Amino acid sequence: MSNQKQLIESAAKDYSKERSVLAELVTTLDNEILRLQRKAIPAIKKAVSSTKDAEAKLEALLVNNANLFKKPRTWTIHGIKFGFAKQKGKIVVSDEENTITLIRKHLASKADVLIVKHETVSKEALANITVEELKKIGCKVVADTDAVTIKATDSNVDKLVTALLKNDEPDQEVA
Repeated sequence: MSNQKQLIESAAKDYSKERSVLAELVTTLDNEILRLQRKAIPAIKKAVSSTKDAEAKLEALLVNNANLFKKPRTWTIHGIKFGFAKQKGKIVVSDEENTITLIRKHLASKADVLIVKHETVSKEALANITVEELKKIGCKVVADTDAVTIKATDSNVDKLVTALLKNDEPDQEVA
């Protein structure tokens, strides 16, 4: 039995060592990304400001020349589509109870479509009752068995490392 404990301890040590190497690489990557972001932020902020100014200028010209956009209502020039488009309206129900009452009064034949009734069991509340009570109401607890767990306890990049370990395709975005 002692030999098995030594094998497990050795395997845990190997895992810790490999995970430390991975965490160091991820930390280096994060630091490089931060350095690049810090370097790029001033130019990006300036470009955002210039883009907003150019958009405002175009919008003002459109508003002042709406008569040019009767037909067609939009133009596409230099990869930018601009002009006028009908906006989708938004339905506002200010008093839901009153609206439901009025639907039942004026649109009774459509009430079952216009009024939604929704009941569901609260799993959060079910978690607070006993297994005996769960059985009485036709519920059961599943998957409450022991399972292997391996988690690092010392890493500040734990979430990213865990995501990388779960996702073996480096091209996919993680975190």
